[in-house]
Amino acid sequence: MMNKNISETTLQQFRTISRLYSDTSAFMHEAIARKAGLSGTDHKYLGLILQHKSITAGEISKLTGLTTGAVTGLIDRLEKRIF
Repeated sequence: MMNKNISETTLQQFRTISRLYSDTSAFMHEAIARKAGLSGTDHKYLGLILQHKSITAGEISKLTGLTTGAVTGLIDRLEKRIF
């Protein structure tokens, strides 16, 4: 249910701006990832991993919802590109 204090025009403007922000952010991350030789998804997961001083593959799996096998593949790809 819409808040009566927010006009339909304001709500539509918010949706438009939010969508533009989201699209621009996704394009920026893809461009950065390409420069680093990563996929956009791997770049995003790298950002998540770097937020932790230390993190296990099992913890990455719990945070991301990826299977442990997928996390192993992610770590292998990141190690090849970064180190």
